[in-house]
Amino acid sequence: FTLAAQTVDEAAKAMQGVNSRVCTFLGDTLAHRAQGRPRVMLDAKEAREFLIYTSLNAAHVQSLFNNEPLDSFVISRLEDVMRKHFHLLREVFRFYSVPTATGIGSGMTMEGVMKLYQDCKLRSKVLAPRHIELLFVDHLDVSAAQDRALSP
Repeated sequence: FTLAAQTVDEAAKAMQGVNSRVCTFLGDTLAHRAQGRPRVMLDAKEAREFLIYTSLNAAHVQSLFNNEPLDSFVISRLEDVMRKHFHLLREVFRFYSVPTATGIGSGMTMEGVMKLYQDCKLRSKVLAPRHIELLFVDHLDVSAAQDRALSP
């Protein structure tokens, strides 16, 4: 009988510990939300994707701007915007992407990029469809060249 009582007592203590941690977590989360700084909760895969897809290679960005001098502040600001809108950008990519030929993952084809370009009404004198096509072809992954689709 004492073994059963000890087991029940240990279980009750464990539940109190879990309850205390959950209350602390909820209080912290709600406090951040009340201050206008909601906490981002990511699983391991999403956290990895977040780091990969919200950091920019300065040399690559520089090449997109025809080697016009770019301040590191501009790249930092771009990364901040990407971090802030990561979930929205991922949903946009998913909406305009298609499954790859291998069936593993997805990519954005030229048609998807052009549809995004049209839906966002980006057409202007400085950003014509031919510019989008050139950017698409220039930035196709070597591994994705057979699929003709941009990876995330």
